[in-house]
Amino acid sequence: MEQLRDDGHITGWRNELYPIAEGFYDEPLLLMERAATSFVGAIEYGVHINGMLDHIVAGGQPANMGLMENVIKECMEEAG
Repeated sequence: MEQLRDDGHITGWRNELYPIAEGFYDEPLLLMERAATSFVGAIEYGVHINGMLDHIVAGGQPANMGLMENVIKECMEEAG
C-alpha cells in the first residue's frame, strides 16, 4: 500500500486504520489504511449526525474506536 501511495495511486494518506470485515459487527480480518479502502473496493462505515438538510457531523469509523467515541471526536473536529 505504501508503494501505491508513493507512486501517487492512493492519495489522502491519514495513518488511520480501518477494519476490514465481512460485516459491521464481525471481527476484522485485517486493518487497512483509510485512504486505501476505496482503492481496493472495501466497504467503509462511518458516523453521521443529520440536521434539517445536511450532515452536521460525519466521519469514517476507524478501527479500535467505539461509535459514540467517534461521534464525539468528529464533533470536536467540526467545532475546531
